[in-house]
Amino acid sequence: MAQTGTVTLHCIKCHLELARKETLMLASIPPSHCHLAVRQDKEHVAFTKLIQVENPKGGKSAQYCPYIVYCQECDSHVGNITILSSKKLICYKIENVYICHAGKEIKAKRLKNITKRLEEECGIEVVNMSPEGEASSRSPRSSEALIYCDTSGLTHTSRENDS
Repeated sequence: MAQTGTVTLHCIKCHLELARKETLMLASIPPSHCHLAVRQDKEHVAFTKLIQVENPKGGKSAQYCPYIVYCQECDSHVGNITILSSKKLICYKIENVYICHAGKEIKAKRLKNITKRLEEECGIEVVNMSPEGEASSRSPRSSEALIYCDTSGLTHTSRENDS
């Protein structure tokens, strides 16, 4: 895991630095959704480079993404304020931004193509955004032991219970 050098997020259109590694996270929503987002306690830092505008689409789009965020420098649409697991997060549109790390630009059309690289090379933390307890009840973690029971000999009729 090489994590040397500064990790920064930039607008793809004007190259303005929008965020640094300390501000970013990979918000994971089980089973497979992932978003490049601003940490919940760092929104004030992000808004120094962003403009927030109410989503003009309305309907379901506005229900899940009530605001759109634009680059302060060039007005390019760089993300949305999205409601994930009952929390409002600033989520970046990966096709409109890029990451700089160790002098290299990391660009992608889909976040899933670079998620592992952002986590391992850049050190951007993956944060599980599922509601408390929900993730563990749906699928056990690989480090948890599984207990299997053979229930094949436990069949009975209702008359057996009555007597």
